Amino acid sequence: MDGAVRRVEGLTWWGAVASVVIYPLLHLLLVAALVTFGQRAGGYPPQALAIAVYGVLTVVGSGLAIRLALRSQTPEGRLLPLLALAIFLVVALAGAFFATPFLNGLGLRTEYAPYLDDDGAFALLNIGLAMVVVILALVARWRRLLVAALAAQGLALLANPGLIAVAVRYGLPQDAHGLLALPLLYLGAALALGWRPRAVHLAWCAGLLTAGALLSAGLLFGFSPNLWAALRSGQAYIGASVPRQIVVTAAFWPFVLGLPYWAWRLRRWTAGALAGFGERWVVAGVGLALVAGMALLSWPYLGPAHGLGDNWLPEAGQTLGWINKTVPTGVYGPAGEALAALKTFFPWLVGATALALLALAAGKAARLDLRGTLRAIGLPGGLVLLGLAMLWQGPLLPFPFLYVQPPLIHGLACALPQAIGQDGLTMWASMAYGLLGLSLVGLSAPLRDDESKRRGWLTFVATLLAIAAALILTAGLWAGTVQSLRAQRLFTLPEYRQAAQWRLALSLPVNAALALLGWAVVAAGRRALTTAGGPAALSPAALRRGLALAGGLAVVGALAFWQLTAMPVAETSPRNGASDVPTNAPIVVRLRPGLRNWGPGINATYADTGAYIRGTSGGSVDGTASFMPEGGWRPLARVNVRVSSPAGLRDVQFSFTTAAGPAPDMTPPGPLPMPTAPRE
Repeated sequence: MDGAVRRVEGLTWWGAVASVVIYPLLHLLLVAALVTFGQRAGGYPPQALAIAVYGVLTVVGSGLAIRLALRSQTPEGRLLPLLALAIFLVVALAGAFFATPFLNGLGLRTEYAPYLDDDGAFALLNIGLAMVVVILALVARWRRLLVAALAAQGLALLANPGLIAVAVRYGLPQDAHGLLALPLLYLGAALALGWRPRAVHLAWCAGLLTAGALLSAGLLFGFSPNLWAALRSGQAYIGASVPRQIVVTAAFWPFVLGLPYWAWRLRRWTAGALAGFGERWVVAGVGLALVAGMALLSWPYLGPAHGLGDNWLPEAGQTLGWINKTVPTGVYGPAGEALAALKTFFPWLVGATALALLALAAGKAARLDLRGTLRAIGLPGGLVLLGLAMLWQGPLLPFPFLYVQPPLIHGLACALPQAIGQDGLTMWASMAYGLLGLSLVGLSAPLRDDESKRRGWLTFVATLLAIAAALILTAGLWAGTVQSLRAQRLFTLPEYRQAAQWRLALSLPVNAALALLGWAVVAAGRRALTTAGGPAALSPAALRRGLALAGGLAVVGALAFWQLTAMPVAETSPRNGASDVPTNAPIVVRLRPGLRNWGPGINATYADTGAYIRGTSGGSVDGTASFMPEGGWRPLARVNVRVSSPAGLRDVQFSFTTAAGPAPDMTPPGPLPMPTAPRE
């Protein structure tokens, strides 16, 4: 048995090493394929300067990482430089596509410009990458991984020509505002792993933010000489957007582009041996999970698995309709063929290594009985598992619940906003799942190491968060099951009904297991808090004070959330509960005055049938929307109306009853105008 475990451990190690080595090789082949593309097609898909920066950094970074890996004598030291290189390449490649439209705007023409509708994809990729790193660093308590990723991601952002150009000329674009979450994620994880900032660090932060504000304001007014006159003229849009733009860009310069600086300041904090890294299979598991997450994030930028060619890397022979150009055949050359072949092989390598890793973990756990396994996992391990379960639920929330294509297994908790009739809260639910999961994972790190008196209060907070997670998973399991059964009755095509049945059959046991896991963690936390003489025990009086404080904070938070997510509807016509409404009367919704970049949407249904009513929309850019049904309303019918927004606000619902006929002097509203510049 021991010999078999050692052989599987060796297989896992070398499989993880091969995966980490092959991933940068994919990028090197892509650089060669893009150079060949430019020579044979007379132009490039991304901008030439962005490709040049990405290519040089890929070659230089690969050489440096290999040199550092060969000089190390420990498994951690051999793998860490290659993991940092992979993190760097993910951001650098995505940054080449992000930079292309901005560099084009500066006059640097791209011959085969891709059709890029970014909508914050670059920021989301960076946030997703940082979350993967943070989770793995917290689970494994690997400080060096956290700091190496901090440096690698920061250097890739610092070397992005498009990001620097647009931040200098216009300020950080709104789609990239999510990049400000990066320092919060990394430094928050460092706090969980034991880093304690001193007063000088806080002073540095205040000074850097002030200097960033001065730099941001100077650049913005320097490159836009007419901006000051526009501000003095009192234009509402400019007056509201410029101060916010200055503040956001002020934080961007020192804290996002300054990530390598913060990594340098944390370098001494990473010194010392790390518990749990004496075995290669632990390092291999972390490395494999990280490279799998990075491959998932960068796969669209590398092209689809069957070969090169999508809207980002155009396929040979494809006609690009937005620029009316056809890509010549054979433009990617031998490097492109090798890249396509290696991309086909890479997922199999990662999958086989992952199976070997699971088999190794199962072999080591087989030596313990069920009670021993649960004792070894403990409350911190249970928090990690529950946190990963919540994070698994979070990214799947944006998928429509009735979408019957893969993935068949998905988080039934996504049914919660729909179950309470508030689809607009789905965005908040998605963020809440991610934050809750990351909080549970983060709390596991200090609970493992902390032996001070505060351990009891950390356990108390962890147990409260576990209660929230367990309640959400249980409520989502119930709501999702009910909606799945209802959806099956709505499908008329047999294949859709069968797909919905498969989804329910596969989702139910998975989500039920997650809900049980949540309650198991709650039970473990309660036992730790109430066991007399235990390291995390609290007195009954302390528990009562903690529960009272938590209850008060929960009430205040709920009231604040309810207020912040309210839609600013000033009035509706007809009013809620109105009767004798003419059958030719439109629905009109007026918002309160304010700056916004969205307009309300109106859906109407008849109360007796539940079917949506077809009609035409109208409105204006000042926050007024209208709806008129085709052919007018049914006489003497009750109409239910839902007003929604794309901005994550709660829907507004009201109803009215129609009259027996139309009104002779009713004028229908005009058509909805064409979209104008965003109103922010």
